[in-house]
Amino acid sequence: MRRVTALLAAILFGCAACHSESPRPGPRLPEGSAGPIVQRAIDASGGWERWSALRDVAFVTTFTTYDPVGNISSESIGLHKSPLHGPPLVRFESLGVPKPVTFGFDGKEAWILRDGLPVNEPGRLEWSRFNMVSNAFWFSLPFSLAELPVAITDLGEQADAATRWQRLRVTLDKEAPEAPCDWFVIYLDPET
Repeated sequence: MRRVTALLAAILFGCAACHSESPRPGPRLPEGSAGPIVQRAIDASGGWERWSALRDVAFVTTFTTYDPVGNISSESIGLHKSPLHGPPLVRFESLGVPKPVTFGFDGKEAWILRDGLPVNEPGRLEWSRFNMVSNAFWFSLPFSLAELPVAITDLGEQADAATRWQRLRVTLDKEAPEAPCDWFVIYLDPET
């Protein structure tokens, strides 16, 4: 019986020793001249391997909501939490207010709790959805450019008095997270 146990232990140890994690996929870089630009930005921000090893993020931020005319209707300082990969899942918990407010986005729907009770105002839900998803996107730059369903075009350099900028046009696919438009332009410093 000891021989069988020893043999099984040796086999299991051998299997465990041979097991390796499957490598994470590399970045989905755009074709043409935009690909090396995105790769340089990723490298300058710590590299793809480091980014891939990170699971989630939490940071303190200010969440501002506006009325229909553009005036600030509320402002909350809170803790933003979200995973860094996969569909956008976001939670924002207010800090230091008498009636706590929690905003969330579960990948499909936004929700708000004020002092533990649901808030169902469509305008507030729409704004919180956009704000939370876009904050996650902007926080994840430049890595989100290589993870999300977007098309990227190199628009060439533009210079002002002191700085050269590399411009990329980012066009969102239908499956991309919320955005106020179909495309936007990102300016990158080619030196950094």
